[in-house]
Amino acid sequence: MADIQALILQLQADWFGLHYLDRARRIADIRSDGGSIRQIAAGLKFGETNIRRLLLTLEAPVEYQELARYNQISICELARRGKAASRRRETAGAVSRDESQRPTSST
Repeated sequence: MADIQALILQLQADWFGLHYLDRARRIADIRSDGGSIRQIAAGLKFGETNIRRLLLTLEAPVEYQELARYNQISICELARRGKAASRRRETAGAVSRDESQRPTSST
């Protein structure tokens, strides 16, 4: 297991040289290594909401991430599209679960 505090400190040192999508990817990597949003936010001296918004950008479709990388859409717009994509996936998953639980009728 990686030292979460060391990863946060490294991200803090690299922060201003990273595009916000790269920041989000690094935060996601720290989360997958066991870091909490609260721990990351405190280490970076940001609010938890800002960290969550950054993570939402990774949920957006790749074509929108590419637009954001070239500053054609804002981080707020990318986060909004990521949130919408996440909700669509959740809804589609719920529908498919409902359909798989329906009894099949035999005639």
